[in-house]
Amino acid sequence: MFMSSLKSGRKFGLVLVPFLLLTACSSPPETARVPLSRVIGNWTGPEGEEISLAADHTFESTNLAANKLAADDCPEKQTQGSWAFYADLGDGMSGTSKEASSGDWIGLYFKGLPQEDCAVQLAVVNHGKTLCATVDPDDPCSLDVRFRREE
Repeated sequence: MFMSSLKSGRKFGLVLVPFLLLTACSSPPETARVPLSRVIGNWTGPEGEEISLAADHTFESTNLAANKLAADDCPEKQTQGSWAFYADLGDGMSGTSKEASSGDWIGLYFKGLPQEDCAVQLAVVNHGKTLCATVDPDDPCSLDVRFRREE
């Protein structure tokens, strides 16, 4: 009886150890610094979320309440606002700056909505081919909502 338990425990361990090694070795995607021209355009998320970023630092969005962004009270209907890259503001401070012409993180600010109601940050990953919604500076895709550019 004891030998049988030991054998089944070994089988479980043989399955569990590779899984633990795989998850321990996977790391969040790296962000990619890109110029303004690489983020301008229409982006679509996995649940029909849409963001259109314009060169004048304005945006329009639709359906941001879908999927995992809903907890942040983001608007479902079409809405507008402004956006900017995060940049070094000096004295060890960083924040969004409309003067920044490139970056790897983007902040969205909704017109008529307090920032704390829907704080959306997008990390530029996959060499600028993907924008990830995130709430964690250590994990660019923490919300697992990935926007891809419409072709």
